[in-house]
Amino acid sequence: MTKTILTALILISAATSARAQAFSAEDLATGAIERRAVEAVIWGMPAVNFERMLQAAIANGGAANQMLYWSRPVNWKDQALTPNPDTIYFNPFYDTTKGPVVLEIPPVEGGSSITGSIDDAWQCALADVGPAGLDQGRGGKYLITPPGYKETPPGGYIVVRSDTYQGFAILRSNFESGSDAGVNRLEGWRSSPIS
Repeated sequence: MTKTILTALILISAATSARAQAFSAEDLATGAIERRAVEAVIWGMPAVNFERMLQAAIANGGAANQMLYWSRPVNWKDQALTPNPDTIYFNPFYDTTKGPVVLEIPPVEGGSSITGSIDDAWQCALADVGPAGLDQGRGGKYLITPPGYKETPPGGYIVVRSDTYQGFAILRSNFESGSDAGVNRLEGWRSSPIS
């Protein structure tokens, strides 16, 4: 039995070796180009998705360094891929080309809170916010700094160093109820440049 398995392995190895030698230089070059094209699409997808989200926000009257939000919990008509129907989403985009940007997260009040993450343009999470985030539900002013920022940040800020000049936060509200009173508690939001 062992001799049969060993013979089979030798034949498979010989066939694989013969097949590998059958590729021409042109076949190998074409295969390398195709692999690189697939890798470029995979690696570029987060940046392209970020740009498409930003352009959609701009087309709907938004801009970088402004707070965009759904005014009511989503329903079946919403075009998001995986929306949570019992929350309101906030989606601020930041642009630090002119300097740091502040994103202020309110403290947990009653059963209402804001939870989410601040991401760079590659969709890499830079910081979590809210009860499970850096502010631990106490709220705070997140100072998002541009790449290579060397200045000493002012006191009282939670510093988030971004590797890209632009990015976004995806935040969701967790409120006591979906009633108008519960939804209206989410006022007082700010996303502003530092002066």
